[in-house]
Amino acid sequence: MKGQDIVLALKFDLSMPPHAVSVAAISWSPDALRILAGMRERAVSGEVSRARGKEKLSLPYASLRASLLIADPRFASMDPGLGLRQTKMTADPFGYLEGNAVLSIDDLQDAAAQWIQGRLSAWAQAYGVSGQAISQLTQLIRTRSLFSVAHREMQAFPWGVAGAPTDFYKVTAGQISRLLAGKEVFPGLGPMLRVVGDQSNSAELFSRPQIAGKGRFSLGCRISLETLPGARQPVVYLRFFRRRWASGFEQGYVAERNIGGFVLSEAIRPHEAFSFNATMKFEQGRKIWRTDEAFDELVSHFGMQVGYANEQVVDYPNDETAEALLMYKAKVTTLGEPDLGAGVSATDQLDATHAIVGILEPYGFRIFDGHSEVKKVTPGRKAKAVPRLDVFKPAMILNRLFRDQGEQLEEPVLESVDEALRRVTQKPLSEWFSKNVKGLEERYEGTLAGLVSRVVEGMGVRTDPGRRNLYLLLNTGESSMWIKAVDSMMVGDEVKVTAVQLPPDVHGPRNGLPGSELNSAERFQCRVAAWRRFIESNEFGSRPMFLVQAADFYPGGQDDSVNKVAAVRTLSGVGGGTVQYLLPPERGRMDGYLVRLQSALLDLRYGHAGCVMGLKAVVEAAFPDMDSRPQFLAGIGYIRIGERADLATLVATARIEVATGKTCIKLAHLESEAIVTTWMTFDEALGYVAGRGRLTMGDYNAQKSLISKLLRESFDSLSSEDANAVVFVDATNMARFWPMLTNPKAKSDDIVIDGQAFPKWNSLRLIRVRENAPMIVHQRSALFGDRSIEWATPVQRLIEAADTVVPTYWSIARTIGQFKRGTSCYRSKYVLRADRLGFEERDAEYSQHQTPNPIELAVLRRQLNDDPTVLAGLGHHLRAGIPQARGDIWVKMPSPLHVLEKIREYLESY
Repeated sequence: MKGQDIVLALKFDLSMPPHAVSVAAISWSPDALRILAGMRERAVSGEVSRARGKEKLSLPYASLRASLLIADPRFASMDPGLGLRQTKMTADPFGYLEGNAVLSIDDLQDAAAQWIQGRLSAWAQAYGVSGQAISQLTQLIRTRSLFSVAHREMQAFPWGVAGAPTDFYKVTAGQISRLLAGKEVFPGLGPMLRVVGDQSNSAELFSRPQIAGKGRFSLGCRISLETLPGARQPVVYLRFFRRRWASGFEQGYVAERNIGGFVLSEAIRPHEAFSFNATMKFEQGRKIWRTDEAFDELVSHFGMQVGYANEQVVDYPNDETAEALLMYKAKVTTLGEPDLGAGVSATDQLDATHAIVGILEPYGFRIFDGHSEVKKVTPGRKAKAVPRLDVFKPAMILNRLFRDQGEQLEEPVLESVDEALRRVTQKPLSEWFSKNVKGLEERYEGTLAGLVSRVVEGMGVRTDPGRRNLYLLLNTGESSMWIKAVDSMMVGDEVKVTAVQLPPDVHGPRNGLPGSELNSAERFQCRVAAWRRFIESNEFGSRPMFLVQAADFYPGGQDDSVNKVAAVRTLSGVGGGTVQYLLPPERGRMDGYLVRLQSALLDLRYGHAGCVMGLKAVVEAAFPDMDSRPQFLAGIGYIRIGERADLATLVATARIEVATGKTCIKLAHLESEAIVTTWMTFDEALGYVAGRGRLTMGDYNAQKSLISKLLRESFDSLSSEDANAVVFVDATNMARFWPMLTNPKAKSDDIVIDGQAFPKWNSLRLIRVRENAPMIVHQRSALFGDRSIEWATPVQRLIEAADTVVPTYWSIARTIGQFKRGTSCYRSKYVLRADRLGFEERDAEYSQHQTPNPIELAVLRRQLNDDPTVLAGLGHHLRAGIPQARGDIWVKMPSPLHVLEKIREYLESY
């Protein structure tokens, strides 16, 4: 049963003939783009837009996109905005058709003509745009000059052909998805449906919906082409997912106002899925969901039943003719089967990968094999493991709580401990206490008081003496006894705990609070004002910690969405504290509450201080030579709230002192001028962010300038304080501003910023971190008699990629829990028996299947005697060591980057 690691990715076999395609690049003609741009400008500046407060306005391109996709099935990719987005109208190609597209251009022109006379004409009238523009576009249709077409021969694989078009990456993923469409990838689920993607390097397919209990789901694959530093050929990553289909819309608070969906037509286009969107709007004082114009076009073309637009879309009577599917997303839509989880089991992913290879092998694709496991000793194997401090046994807390209470009573209590425990936890004494409790106490030197502090200090973190005041903001004093007991057990007498009544008018449903008729931004200011009055009427100690206990739901509805954001902003920005929220206990239940309480206290005490546990031990293990051992680790990352850069953005550097675990922060943002702050303590940085308005970084050039300034100041400071420092840079959002982070520029030369090399920083170690690494599973097989089975399990690995110009590694984290190996997420399968003496059939497990978070680590700079594998191992190990609320100490990014995520909580605003 010896196994092997399988990378769920493909490569092109260079010994095979090149794979070439003919395409037609479709764009707007210069005249058409000029007319459309003029229409939008006149609409934005018109009286109707001003009256509606619409400073930004887009043309109604959603319906046109659906019409064009319907008109021709050979689109490999299409820009979602058709080059007509409000922020960027461009003459670049918005779509690519495969094959000789001369005849099909007439179909596209006809589809556009209907759009111009219909949707666009109505839009123009609604916004007061004269009909002259419509007449001019109609004339372009008559002369067949609305679109420009460029025919090209593209070599999709291998890449790098001299003189070839450079936009082949816009069609390659789409071409692969076309080869897979209509083929079975997940055994038993039938042919896959292709979604025409945007012009990035990715494409998507999914199966027809399956039923599990009262829920529906599809399994899918997202194909993306990814490059490695210096590699000439891309790697085709295969990322599998389970998409759950919604049964309705959330009636209360919703986290987002947009959700996507798909229309399927097996009779007319059996191997494609057509997308649409639903958007939440407020009309006449009530919330309503509206499907977009693309949905209307799809209903009309496919002959679907009418009357199911908008909120009725979830009730569409799906049949073999057509289906309308809305995606499930927590706090946006609801799920018919609550136990239907996300994720695809490792075995199902491996089976699907084999099926994809079987389909694509004739075209030259093979399983990627340019990798090897890092087996040499890494810090993670030599350094002391981080204790799981985040979930102590509730029995230990209850034991201490009841013992302390008993010692304080002058007269005996008639209610027994067993009765009291059963009353508050719904569990008898026998389920809470056992002989193991005493053993746990002895393990920690016979006492539980100060347990966390001692262990944390043993892991190289010194608690900040300035944060000594913890305030419990509660509606009632019922929970304060429990919170104080748990806090005392965890940190002893280090922190003074004070219970304070929550102020009025800060929590509850929108309709029960002042300003219910106002918009979100105005209600946010109402809550801020209430919190300001609360802060002014109390005298809080220096650098306070606030634990706010408030519910998500109240008798009148869900807590208003602005409430918690206003509290964090004000208690931090005005009150100078750090803020953690905690849900109150359920009536008569304390067991689950105890676990949440421990996590909340740990997060407030250490997470909001940027603490990283185990840093000292792991750095000493990685760098035994004191002369080259770093005193500081740093992380540089881009922090953004929302998808648009104008919502809230900044760039930050975290500097962590190895000896103490103390984190300092340097921030860069734009106000009236570019600002790069001095180093601040972590909680000072949180207060700095919370105390300002919406932080932004301006347009692309302003952002690039700010990032360059932050990099220069950070590297200067780090190299002067510690020439051996290790710096992790999150390239996911920063590569477009700093070319050194891109694969073509990734070299082990001097650090270069804005074209200038800085040899004075050459002793710094620089590691680029990206989220786009492939999934890796461990494949095993067994043979009993004439029957064999194959299965896969997720792995925790550090993998080195071959043939790169700088050492490049993939770090795969540990999963949280696993089903029995070989289990499927959608079908029954034979699995290995527990005694390993045969097989047994096991039903599908429809609940959650955890998928590890893989990341890529590229060592861009290192010292002469550094082993790059050790540096990558350091980054791999530093993904552990953060106390997490759900009991998992593994995080997505190495801890010097992960600590920056806490800033996001204080950056949110309305």
